[in-house]
Amino acid sequence: MDEPLGALDKNLREQMQFEIKRLHEDLGFTAIYVTHDQTEALTMSDRIAVFDDGVVKQCAAPDVLYEQPSCAFVADFIGENNHIPGTVTRVDAGKAEIRLADGTLTTTENPNCPSAGEECVVTIRPENLFIAKDGQVLDNCVNASFITRLYVGDSIRYFFRLSDGSEIMVKTLNDQDAPHIATGSTVQLTWAGNGGLALARAS
Repeated sequence: MDEPLGALDKNLREQMQFEIKRLHEDLGFTAIYVTHDQTEALTMSDRIAVFDDGVVKQCAAPDVLYEQPSCAFVADFIGENNHIPGTVTRVDAGKAEIRLADGTLTTTENPNCPSAGEECVVTIRPENLFIAKDGQVLDNCVNASFITRLYVGDSIRYFFRLSDGSEIMVKTLNDQDAPHIATGSTVQLTWAGNGGLALARAS
């Protein structure tokens, strides 16, 4: 199937995704499904192959691909992601300690983290990054300046700038806890040690 739903509007495309999945489960056929829509790939697939210049970077189940990308290219390609540059200071027992540009030390997972002393990138999904409230922080914390927010209906995307110029995004539910932040205000962003990955920088 080569982008079979590309010409359909959103509601019809989602209905057809359900129908194709239902037929696949009922009939048990095998399909190679080609798409440039990452959300559609995650929804439709048992396994996904991500290509870069004709080379398979990773082939895995959707949840593995999204939550445990093998490299920075896959992490950035599938879904939304934040990249914060840093330097590895220590790697031990499945964890990596990373020093960010402003000197902040963070700890994170290290599936293919470089050796101590080498540069890396800390990747954090927007839904795993939180705006600290009342001084309550998780394992990692960094100061950021608020730029703007985008209202998306059921969710809100908040955009921030770090001291090194990196821009990162936080995605929250649009509920009574969604904060209102003045442009230019400095806030603390926080995430759990298992909420991010330390990956080698894309070459």
